[in-house]
Amino acid sequence: LEFRRVLFRSEEKDHHLNIAGSIRLQVSAKRAVIVFFENSTKLRDFLDSSHCRGLADVNVLQETVDERERDRVIRKAATSSQVTLATAVFGRGTDFFCHDPELKEVGGVHVIQTFLSLDKAEEVQIKGRTARQGEDGSYAMVLSMGDLEAFGISRNICALAPADQCGMLEAARTAHQKDVRHKVNKDRVNCPTQD
Repeated sequence: LEFRRVLFRSEEKDHHLNIAGSIRLQVSAKRAVIVFFENSTKLRDFLDSSHCRGLADVNVLQETVDERERDRVIRKAATSSQVTLATAVFGRGTDFFCHDPELKEVGGVHVIQTFLSLDKAEEVQIKGRTARQGEDGSYAMVLSMGDLEAFGISRNICALAPADQCGMLEAARTAHQKDVRHKVNKDRVNCPTQD
């Protein structure tokens, strides 16, 4: 599994441009690309953007898709030059098997995660959608600075080495989880019980 982390100093409209550029780069190499969005709203925002309109052969995988269409999109996702836009829920446990010899020759499926997971396990699961069953594949994150700043991550992260970027993201995630646990515990203490 080849891992690449990509961070951009961008707002939402530039974030869409960067996602589309990352997709085009992989599709030009005949790779299949699966892009994971935090939720249906974020996926729709990208799908409706001018940056997505120029992409060919795009399928959408979200909770509202009926079972037959979902199965068709999943089967097609790991084929050469295919682009699949999916919500994060499909990053957990959905198997995108590659039966395309051309795709295997060019490096397999490339997964792009467009948001910072609050839970490290979710990120690991999304990464796991590539390189299935020992096949080749790659993974990258294309993140919006606006989203990162919401976690308290400063713009200077872009100037750091990749290992330091990973460390900063992990520290922000850990701090956020600690804050959530603290709030839950505080709410439990302050919540009156009924007898």
